[in-house]
Amino acid sequence: MNATNSPPPISVTAQSEGIISRLPGEIRLYSKSAKHYLFLPSSADLGAVPVKYNGELKLYDPDTGKLYSKGEVASLNLSEEKSFIYEYDEGTDTYNRYSVIVMKSTSAASMYVELDGGDDALRRINSWKDNTEAGSLKVTEVDGKIIYDGELTKMKGHGLTSYEASGNTNTKNSYNINIGKRAELIPGAGASKKWVLLRIRTWGNYDPAGLSYVTAFDTYNAIAGSDYYNICARYVDLYINGEYRGAYILTERMDINGSIRVTNLEKYTLYNNGGRSDERSDSDPAIAAGIKSYSYCPDAYHEIEDIDITGGYVLEIMCGHYGEYGFLTKNGMYINVKSPAYPTKEQVQYCALYIQQFENALFSLTGYNSEGKHYSEYIDTLSFAQQTLVYAFYLNWEIYRTSTYMYKDVDGSKHEKLTFGPVWDFETGPYVFEYDKSLLGTTFSYTEHQQYTWYQRFWQKGDFMDIMVKENERMKNILDQMLGKTKAVDIFDYDEYADGVEATQNMNWIRWQQPESYRHWADLMKNGLEYRYDHWYDNLWNPAKYLVSVDAKLEKTADGKTVLKADILGKYYDVQWYKVSADDMTYGQIITKAMDEEFAVTEDGMYFCAVTGPNNAYWEGARGSIFKSRELIMFSPVIDTTGKTLPRAGGLMKTSAPAANQTNEANPDNNSSVVPDDAVIKDSGSTSEVSGSSNLPWIAVTVIIVLLSAGSAFLAAKRNIKREKSAG
Repeated sequence: MNATNSPPPISVTAQSEGIISRLPGEIRLYSKSAKHYLFLPSSADLGAVPVKYNGELKLYDPDTGKLYSKGEVASLNLSEEKSFIYEYDEGTDTYNRYSVIVMKSTSAASMYVELDGGDDALRRINSWKDNTEAGSLKVTEVDGKIIYDGELTKMKGHGLTSYEASGNTNTKNSYNINIGKRAELIPGAGASKKWVLLRIRTWGNYDPAGLSYVTAFDTYNAIAGSDYYNICARYVDLYINGEYRGAYILTERMDINGSIRVTNLEKYTLYNNGGRSDERSDSDPAIAAGIKSYSYCPDAYHEIEDIDITGGYVLEIMCGHYGEYGFLTKNGMYINVKSPAYPTKEQVQYCALYIQQFENALFSLTGYNSEGKHYSEYIDTLSFAQQTLVYAFYLNWEIYRTSTYMYKDVDGSKHEKLTFGPVWDFETGPYVFEYDKSLLGTTFSYTEHQQYTWYQRFWQKGDFMDIMVKENERMKNILDQMLGKTKAVDIFDYDEYADGVEATQNMNWIRWQQPESYRHWADLMKNGLEYRYDHWYDNLWNPAKYLVSVDAKLEKTADGKTVLKADILGKYYDVQWYKVSADDMTYGQIITKAMDEEFAVTEDGMYFCAVTGPNNAYWEGARGSIFKSRELIMFSPVIDTTGKTLPRAGGLMKTSAPAANQTNEANPDNNSSVVPDDAVIKDSGSTSEVSGSSNLPWIAVTVIIVLLSAGSAFLAAKRNIKREKSAG
């Protein structure tokens, strides 16, 4: 018997006559430092692995005594982690023994890509992000059931900062893939042709365990419920051209008919040669409203006359530019029109004007723009709050820098307002949770203008902040389940999930020669999340420490007087009441001596209060005027003493909602307008900014009702905690 350190001349195959294979395709050995690994998918039967002999001698099966020639397939028992492959040399009547380390995934689906151009095609994909290749794809479930087996029409690199143009095959990149026919590759995602394979980065401040993706995605899905489009993802073992490429996160594309199912306006928007035109003319309605510039496809056109262009859009926040087609708002937000891919001038102009009118309202003291429209008439504020909470809790440094999405459907539909989400791109590693104690994350979020410019204004809107507080309590319930504090019902248990993907990650660890071990990093990640959880709820969102929401209430006294009351949640210093001008709803006239929580109204009209208190989003290194101040001025929503109901922040969250990612139907309101920029309250003694409050309907789910009952008691007990500046 000759023991050898050479790799055995074998591969594992999916095709063989007389042998039932549960494998997606042919799999080659991986060799490193004189060790030879066989990385097998979850569906493999280790007791009967179909091994194809590629040598010039004979393959020997010690269990049956059979010999196999080149090209023949033997069913071998490789159930031991360290298994042996035997080769028989008839000329010398000797045996060669090869050592193979056999590893098998346990709970991940497998994807087998065969590129038409072989490894050269993979080199091209890894050379330039826009290079595309085609081939075939087979996807199998954990038990070997085939999910998809067909054409791979396109495969290309994915990512802005994460893509590596190495030009070689031994590079782990993320990939966009398009398949020949719609298929549901992830349970619950719905059928689609477009998918993304996200690599798990292993260096810097990233999470090498890959658990940041699934924890954040599922937290968002649980808090958003069925009224908003979610983001489905799963671990997969990826094989390309027969080589194991490691563990990936397979997820939906942020696209129409991907994770976002609004009206497919792109289907009816055609173009000839593409190209780009820019608009900066002052006579253009979007430019007149405040948009600095926008670009569109000059030869794009609508297939149907009089098509409704009020919806069917997917928009993406970009960093420093808005891509091929998009626009730049008055206050510096770069927004790309992701779908339609080749938008007409009318489409981009509509989106730009709509968002500028929203932004104008957001940047006014009262939340109204010069046309008398409230910011909540343009956007689904609940969706913005949910997106914000998940991005901020998980310290996603791409928050409103890149990879941040919103969508708008046609007027009269369920998502006719601009809706924010789903979430995307979570890679933050465990150490960041311990050293970054800020609310939004100090990596970019406080220093990149476009990342904080909208957030600062939202933070001053009392009705929005009221939603944040309530949704934050709901998120606490979800995190309690995930972290094992309560029974997991609405989300997975972290420990169970981490255990489930351990075998997959152990293979990935060896394939990419990562430091430490998966278990080491999975445990660190949980410790980091628990640390963030404690700091988040005990400190950042503690009403005993910070001003967190403001509302205004109207009461009639027994003697018929009208009294306005500031309903304040959290610690605060000062209150000042304002009356809204009937001629300009963007402006509030200060009311002398109206500086108490209660204010007796002498004449009917519209009023709001400004409350100054400690700022939970403060960071000393912030560049924005609001977040760099320890004090925050927060404004209540405007209230009408005649009893007229005025708009305020809110959202969907109905009990009768269709399942997530299904076809859309009808719902709320929407509109347009214009407003001033850097408004600051006169005579307030501070120059901070604002946020909001809301009449929020809740999901009728037992676990959430319990949460709200407990949360309501907590919030009631914490309201109107006042301390003077001199007291600390």
